Amino acid sequence: MDIIEIRHYLHQHPELSGQETNTMQTIADFLKPLKPDILETHVAGCNGLTAVFYGENRNKSVAFRADIDALPIEEDADLQYKSYNKGVAHKCGHDGHTAILLDFARKIAFKSRPFNIILLFQPEEETGYGAKKMLQSETLRRLKPDAIFGLHNIPGAPLGDIVIKYDTFAAASTGFIIKLHGRQAHAAYPETGINPGMAVAEIIAETQKIHSEATVFRQTTLIYTRIGEIAFGTSAGDAEIMLTLRSFTNAGMKELIKTVENIAAEKAKKYNLRVGFDFKDSFNALENNDRYVDIIKSSAEKLNYGVDIITEPFRWSEDFADYLLQYNGAFFGIGSGVDHAGLHHPDYDFPDEIITVGSSMFEEICKLFYD
Repeated sequence: MDIIEIRHYLHQHPELSGQETNTMQTIADFLKPLKPDILETHVAGCNGLTAVFYGENRNKSVAFRADIDALPIEEDADLQYKSYNKGVAHKCGHDGHTAILLDFARKIAFKSRPFNIILLFQPEEETGYGAKKMLQSETLRRLKPDAIFGLHNIPGAPLGDIVIKYDTFAAASTGFIIKLHGRQAHAAYPETGINPGMAVAEIIAETQKIHSEATVFRQTTLIYTRIGEIAFGTSAGDAEIMLTLRSFTNAGMKELIKTVENIAAEKAKKYNLRVGFDFKDSFNALENNDRYVDIIKSSAEKLNYGVDIITEPFRWSEDFADYLLQYNGAFFGIGSGVDHAGLHHPDYDFPDEIITVGSSMFEEICKLFYD
């Protein structure tokens, strides 16, 4: 099957994080005729897949990763290959990233290779759990790649340009839940209870003052809040505040979490409340290794692709960061077009023109890494 047809098939059959069973099987069916030396499915109990093509030097390995999950978004775009799954669509381009890695596999399958090439098809990127699971792959842990590379398409950047960033490429983020517990009371006698309303108001006011500074990016975004229940005869006794926290460094994220915890604890004490915290969808900062960014840059220049060196990290998060906490490597972007619909937008669709850009970049990275 043509690589664009594969991309369109994946687009028609999107699956949410943790549900990528058909996607995994489609990838495995494509790879089997290419005869990888190892084909590991259901990696660490998830819907991930690892394929290895051995090289002459079995003691040296380079890994490449693509994410495979879709989003809970209804597709508005009028496409011939529109999503068959209601309320689910590939609105981040993971179908295209998968097609890139499959095209790369086809290019290297029957050629001599100086070292092992490991392909990681990773589920659950959108929830931040997938990379952690793939890192438990027996194949990955045994071969211990000398470097790992990944990519993402970038709407707003010129079509086919390679987008690079030294140091941090994308921000750390976490969903942060503050739980406040007081005591309910009859609404006619609120003074007999402990209502968390004032604490909620003050916590929101203070956390929303946290903002970007000259040298350190810190951001808190209010997502949702709940105080008490819908019962007009009852004074509220508990509350929840949900925030998304972001920082450009992992160290900065730890400091930001501590700052928000201290604000909440101070207000809870002031109003005689108990307080607890929970975290959801946590991502580390994606901190590139500069040496491997140089390899990406040189690869793009050899292929005569435009190179865009950005100076500020992206504020969105990417769980490829977890690989870079264990292995050397780097992450880069490929421009989807200056006027292209944004990631997670209902009208977004991955541009087929950049599939060969991505697979050619992976090929060239292999050559330069060997040199």
